[in-house]
Amino acid sequence: MSIHAAHAFIQLEIAKMANSAFPAQDRTFIEGMIRMAEQLGQLPYQDAECYREVLAVKAGNRIVRLRAAA
Repeated sequence: MSIHAAHAFIQLEIAKMANSAFPAQDRTFIEGMIRMAEQLGQLPYQDAECYREVLAVKAGNRIVRLRAAA
């Protein structure tokens, strides 16, 4: 997998999480993707940290929306 593909897959999964019924499980899966891409050298540390920050915000927003709807 190339660097561009790693970025694309991670961004796609983060975008899909916006409508997820189980954001905590999806966040764990995406964090694993980020960690694997980082360890394989396909994602620089700075990019991985940016994705982790975005992921935390998106997951938090989704959890808040799910709790509000309940």
